[in-house]
Amino acid sequence: MAKDSESYVQAKQRSRQAADKLAALAGGPDSILLLGHGFMNRLIARQLLRQGWLEVSKTGSGYWGFAVYEKAE
Repeated sequence: MAKDSESYVQAKQRSRQAADKLAALAGGPDSILLLGHGFMNRLIARQLLRQGWLEVSKTGSGYWGFAVYEKAE
């Protein structure tokens, strides 16, 4: 691992925090948009799916992309 780089465990922890923040900002069954770097998007998406969000749209899993999630009812 490169000096001063984030470990996988740290990235997973940060993805959980990001998913929690996105869900809190939605404040209910609203849609949220996730836009960012592919690897972190995949980690955050995994957390959102575990929290009951559904992926309704996605541009792919490339370097930069976005996905839209809605809270499952």
